[in-house]
Amino acid sequence: MCLRPLGGEALCREVTVEALAKLRAKVPGEAVGGSLRLALRNEGNLPLRVQLAPAEGSEVFFPPLTLPLLPGEEGEAELSLSGFGLLRLRVASGAGEAFYLVRVRPEGGKPLPYTLSGLLEGGYALGTGTSLRLALEGALSREARLALALEGPHPSLRLGVGTGGFSLGFRATGGR
Repeated sequence: MCLRPLGGEALCREVTVEALAKLRAKVPGEAVGGSLRLALRNEGNLPLRVQLAPAEGSEVFFPPLTLPLLPGEEGEAELSLSGFGLLRLRVASGAGEAFYLVRVRPEGGKPLPYTLSGLLEGGYALGTGTSLRLALEGALSREARLALALEGPHPSLRLGVGTGGFSLGFRATGGR
């Protein structure tokens, strides 16, 4: 850096500035529909390559994206999401790594769709006759699951409800 007074000689000195990698990300806590828009700003004095990707365990996915940002530059990223539920978003750059949780809802903000999976089995064995098994299992909410099974050759019912690390089961069997 040099200073030159009017009519005088220039005075020059070397100035050292500490390298600073700093990224600010504004990530909303909720997204509706199939897209998420987030704002990024490089608040440091080094150029950054910002990498956006779904983190391990994410229920929602999108193609990974890399965005270059010069010092002081602001950028916006729009992610095309697939799925609903909790997005675990990983934001990595020379400034470090951060994780954000975003709840992704269907269009209109309706409750998340939950599905039950079903199984119907039948069999025949000599000596025991026919057997039939009908089972339904799925989520009642984000924390609770339901399992229902009807089994034969003798009518029996199994019902189970689980939440967190706990589950409760019931079995009733009818005889001939």
